[in-house]
Amino acid sequence: MDNSKDKVEESVNFLDNIISIIGNPVFVKDDQSRFLIANDAFCKLFRLERGEIIGKTLAEDVPGHEQESFLRIDKQVLMDGKENINEETLTIRDAKTQIVSTKKTRFIDENGKKFLVGVSHIITERKKAEDNLERSRSLLKAAMESTADGILVVGKDGFWSDFNQKFIDMWRIPAYISKSGDDQAALEIIVRSLAAPEKFMAKVKELYDNQRMNSFDMFELKDGRVFERYSQPQLLADEVIGRVWSFRDITQRKQTEDELEKHRDKLEKLVKDRTKELEDKIKELNNAMKVFVGRELTIRDLQKRIVELGGK
Repeated sequence: MDNSKDKVEESVNFLDNIISIIGNPVFVKDDQSRFLIANDAFCKLFRLERGEIIGKTLAEDVPGHEQESFLRIDKQVLMDGKENINEETLTIRDAKTQIVSTKKTRFIDENGKKFLVGVSHIITERKKAEDNLERSRSLLKAAMESTADGILVVGKDGFWSDFNQKFIDMWRIPAYISKSGDDQAALEIIVRSLAAPEKFMAKVKELYDNQRMNSFDMFELKDGRVFERYSQPQLLADEVIGRVWSFRDITQRKQTEDELEKHRDKLEKLVKDRTKELEDKIKELNNAMKVFVGRELTIRDLQKRIVELGGK
């Protein structure tokens, strides 16, 4: 009998030691939400000795709304036995608020007594990083939507990861395709709309063969529109994780440039013709002057001769 009791105590001590060295807070509660077991990480989280925790709910150590939340979840799990994972704030005695993810499960012993087993993960820094990332994404999306260019972000695997509405409008991609995320169907629409699709796709292949390469080019669509395309690699810690494509509709600018070129050609021809006309007039005038000078000399000679004859 004593031997059996020693084995039980040994098993309990062994279990306590295992639970105590777990890095995340671990606890066990009875059906009244009173703590029966709390490991070292849990004690550290609440800044209490184990003796100050066992037998208490610690409800008075947290604000009312947090107390209400964890006691409500305790009751629900003990009642229906469904595992619960919940992200919640934890503010211990007016200290800095932490964010924890706690998984709670029910255990029923051989006597039918219910216990609540919980494991918590402190995720404050992770949530802060996620919030910062989400904020950055929101700012990036706002910037993408405010630009006049069509923007497409493509992952290293070739799948589209983001795009703005201008991109959809420029390529006239139907809403049901853009909303479904079927980038293959959207790409087919793009390729079919190009005047020289093989040139476009050859450039795409070149850029993915040389992932750090920047590119700037211009191409035409079958409907007469002209787009500029700029592409640059998307980097993360100096690693290429994708590519950002920027498209700009320059149809109006190209038409204006073509019109200016036509007017420039006409102006150059007009200047050339006018110059030749002036040169011909000058040449004609020079010839007339030569004739006039010749005639003037002849008349002077005749007058001189008459004077000489008259004198005789």
